[in-house]
Amino acid sequence: MVAIDQVLDWCHRSGKGLSEVFEHTVICHCGAVHYPTTPLKFSRSSSKKGVPVKVTIKMAPPHQTSLELFVYLNEVTGKHGMGCIDIMENCFIRIKSRGIYKTPAGTILQQADLDIEDFTMDREVHKINPECKSVHHCITKSQEQMEGKVQVPIFKGQVHILSQESLLSLYKEELVSVNVQGNYEPIDATGFININYLRLKEYHYFQSKVTVK
Repeated sequence: MVAIDQVLDWCHRSGKGLSEVFEHTVICHCGAVHYPTTPLKFSRSSSKKGVPVKVTIKMAPPHQTSLELFVYLNEVTGKHGMGCIDIMENCFIRIKSRGIYKTPAGTILQQADLDIEDFTMDREVHKINPECKSVHHCITKSQEQMEGKVQVPIFKGQVHILSQESLLSLYKEELVSVNVQGNYEPIDATGFININYLRLKEYHYFQSKVTVK
């Protein structure tokens, strides 16, 4: 982002206006032209109970304290344009302002956290319903199964999940695979499909009876 003290200092020393300040004071760039052409590969984020505990990039030593790994990710992945937005804002005083914001570490850790949540957390926990409200009061408890590692390649402002692993994973390939005989039978879904089909069938039936005036 652009720091206000940097802007004022540069304008004061150079004697130039704000129109020329952009390229001299922006700590990060949001344009892909500024990013490295080689992806930052094999970044690994490990979390326990929903809290990041270790980050490793390539063969570099792991960073393990919250502050250490956050600062490290900001420094290394910021060069690849992670978590950067360049937007036009509507200010409270009814004028528009250009804002450049960047949080590379926060973006990467959030993506990794969401991926591990999908991997280890039951679907009902994500819903906005009475059950979810109850969970919000015991969110710490819900995060106890949130433990695993996520591998994320970073390239030109994008982060993608390459792989994940967790000893507490709810995913079992042999259970849902149509190529492996297991406890799940695709034909068992017939009743579920028919029930939903009946609801939709009745909906369209009544819709056809409505006269548009």
